[in-house]
Amino acid sequence: MLVIEPFSNANGAFAQTLEEALRLNEKAFQLDDQGRHAEAESLYKRSLAIREKKLGPDHPYVAISLNNLASVYKRQGRYAEAEPLYKRSLAIRENARGHDHPDVAESLNNLAELYREQGRYEDAEPIYNRALAIWEKALGRDNPKVALSLNNLALLYDDQGRYAEAEPLYKRSLAINEKALGPDHPDVASSLNNLAALYDVQGRYADAEPLHKRALAIREKKLGPDHPYVAISLNNLATLYQHQGRYADAEPLFKRSLAISEKALGPDHPLVGTSLNNLAWLYAIQGRYAEAEPFSKRALAIVEKALGPDHSNVARALGNLALLYEDQGRYADAEPLYKRSLAINEKALGPDHPEVATSLNNLAGLYKDQGRYEDAEPMYKQSLAIFEKALGPNHPDVAGSLNNLAALYDAQGRYADALPIVRQRIERGFFSSDPAFPVLMGSQKAGLIDGAGSFNDSYKVLQASSSSAAADAVQKLAQRFAAGSGELAEIVRKDQDLAVGAAGLDKALVAAVSKAPKERNPAAEQEMRKRFAGISTERKKLSDVLAEQFPDYIALANPKPLTLQETQALLSDDEAVVAFDIGEKKSYAWVVSKTAADWTEIPVTAKSLAEDVYQALRVPSSMPEESHSSCRTGTSATTQLQS
Repeated sequence: MLVIEPFSNANGAFAQTLEEALRLNEKAFQLDDQGRHAEAESLYKRSLAIREKKLGPDHPYVAISLNNLASVYKRQGRYAEAEPLYKRSLAIRENARGHDHPDVAESLNNLAELYREQGRYEDAEPIYNRALAIWEKALGRDNPKVALSLNNLALLYDDQGRYAEAEPLYKRSLAINEKALGPDHPDVASSLNNLAALYDVQGRYADAEPLHKRALAIREKKLGPDHPYVAISLNNLATLYQHQGRYADAEPLFKRSLAISEKALGPDHPLVGTSLNNLAWLYAIQGRYAEAEPFSKRALAIVEKALGPDHSNVARALGNLALLYEDQGRYADAEPLYKRSLAINEKALGPDHPEVATSLNNLAGLYKDQGRYEDAEPMYKQSLAIFEKALGPNHPDVAGSLNNLAALYDAQGRYADALPIVRQRIERGFFSSDPAFPVLMGSQKAGLIDGAGSFNDSYKVLQASSSSAAADAVQKLAQRFAAGSGELAEIVRKDQDLAVGAAGLDKALVAAVSKAPKERNPAAEQEMRKRFAGISTERKKLSDVLAEQFPDYIALANPKPLTLQETQALLSDDEAVVAFDIGEKKSYAWVVSKTAADWTEIPVTAKSLAEDVYQALRVPSSMPEESHSSCRTGTSATTQLQS
């Protein structure tokens, strides 16, 4: 929010002049909020000039004007112009207020935010920490300003993949806001949103979903169903569903978010561009390219108009459109867009920013798809180097970059280069069947690794990448227990019934919040939320009972990878474990008995298996065959919005 200090010792024409500066500032804030940055900039400059002339260059009100002008530059990606203004604002406040004043903390926070956006994490962190220390000392540990500072420091850690450090800060920020402002305050919704986004990026979807839903409910209640922050919550809940493959649930939420943004902010606001991009990506991953392309193009046009052709958001929009073309094999259309995206990011953010690494990675992926391996390799390596320097060796983006480089080597049969990368990823706890399985098998055949080593590594990856299949198996096992008798069967059966009820309510709520306000029934929605909360509470109690009384059953739901020796110890002489990984291009099988183990490539693919099953089950009828499409795995183009 714009901070306005009351004028004192001002009267007559002098006071009128300062009031004019205040009006200009307020009008500029409104224009900036609407995405009309060029108009806002002009008014902020006029306000600054008035205050400098009437109050002198070192007055605290001048610091406010400098801060606001710097903020409009930052939103346009004009970081080099914003930085000296933030620094001058900070210096004025330190001289006028003292080094430990809350206003100084505000200036420090804004400067740190600028550095965070630029990927200058080492510069940002000590400044965030100083701002936090000032606010805690001046205002107390439970002040909302402290919550804001904790949230922003958590965002910094989040960006760096330091999730374990970010989570307690988000939680403390949330607790402070709930205590100071009440459980239904919009700032509480923002805290919930950001904690949910942290869980989403870690794949902790069950933890993220209730937080996103609570944030959405708060914002609808306190701000109204057509507020832009409601659009943000709808977008983020839709993004969560997309990550889970729940495309039918995600689509109406993305559409509702888009409709709200267009109505509240106008058709050319950057938030509208974000909504369009996310809807386009949802269509693209389903192979609905004809629907995706016009949305992606419109998103690009909006951000170019609103932010200028050289903004990093334009680079992101170009990259998304290029990926859409690449997925369709339109390589000639994709390449110039990727190149322009890279050039913009290098100019706007500097050569060592993670966004530059992403652009390099995407262009390298295009070259790999075309078999242009010599062009792809140096870009993959440069991308990896940037990610490692900026984010550290254990960040998921570093793992993804290593994976892409290993896949490039696999495509060329360069197993001696690929094997160390695959093993490095396994040691760091990143498990991906592709290219791990083909690289391990190829390395074994090339004599680079023996059969035992190849089996052990592949067996780790198999178990870690098959967690969803394990969960499905537990569900089937649960059905067996439910069909029996006894206390465990009764608990499991009751939990299943509650799960069915919760799923139905969830579907109904998603459908409800996707509708326009005039089509909704708030009382009915509130009743559904109440029933859903009651079911969640009851299932938590059942879960606690299962954990305490039936730990073996609970362990099945969260299996830990076993070594070969541990697996064999569980088997009888006449038993064996047989496992399969069916891929798009290559498939593999594992067999473990009490005394032996091996794995091998098998001559089947997901497509051929699906066709065989279809032919085996097909009954002559007039029904047309369902068509299927797939999308290359790449850098996710959906934008999770933080607030």
